[in-house]
Amino acid sequence: MLKKIYLLVGLTLITSCSVVGEWWYINRLDSYLNNYFFEYANFSNEQKDFIRSTTKEYKIWHFENELPKYIKVLEDIRELNKNISSKDLQDLYLRGSVLFRSSNNFFIPRMIDLSKRLNEKQVDQIENHFEEILVKREKVIQEVDKEIFKKDIIKNSTSGFKRLGIRLNSNQKRIIEKFSHSIQDIRKESIEAQRFWNKGLVEILRNRKNEEFDESLTEYLRGVERMGGRDYKAKDEKNRLIFFEMTADIISSLDKNQNKNYQKRIDYYIYLIEKILDS
Repeated sequence: MLKKIYLLVGLTLITSCSVVGEWWYINRLDSYLNNYFFEYANFSNEQKDFIRSTTKEYKIWHFENELPKYIKVLEDIRELNKNISSKDLQDLYLRGSVLFRSSNNFFIPRMIDLSKRLNEKQVDQIENHFEEILVKREKVIQEVDKEIFKKDIIKNSTSGFKRLGIRLNSNQKRIIEKFSHSIQDIRKESIEAQRFWNKGLVEILRNRKNEEFDESLTEYLRGVERMGGRDYKAKDEKNRLIFFEMTADIISSLDKNQNKNYQKRIDYYIYLIEKILDS
């Protein structure tokens, strides 16, 4: 849940292609997050007021503490050039993880307060909502065979570079195709890892009256990035490193015009965030 929230905020800001990103952040961020939380259970009016108050606090906190960090990350992304290595991208990824943990840590004490206000029926609803999400993901996976999976990697990677202002040429598309054959399909394992983690969370919520509840939930939510067993984590890390290598090769191959468009697009994202900060 918390990782989705962070991605929702980050991607909307960084990949927005119009000033809608600015408008959305200023006027709609807290409302969007409210509606996201409201999907998990039939909350009482008092609980909804608590959620609204929390998302408003998050919006203010994110504005004051996190947005300037986005600019710094984007400035470093803009400076990537032909000398880029997969290690450079790994470092940027780790910095993004720090931003995620900051948002995670903001929500944890509020999640504890909200959890203590839940009744057993609402915990059941949360459990069912978790499972409904996974069942939908499983249905999508069943409709995608190995060949389509590889094509989706190429399609999504190409679209991702396009959002950065880079229109790939045929040679660069072949680079993506080459690396796509090495990426393992771990979506089913990801779902099972998520299902196991969800089960553990629900068990903690059912014991919300225990004296150790605050400590148990805090530790569990802080460990969300450790989700999955050793084999799954190894595969996930290998896929990530392959993606970094592929991205490094693509950026290293940019011609003068592609690089110009790339830097122009990153500058635009920085401009959007600066407009938010000046508002």
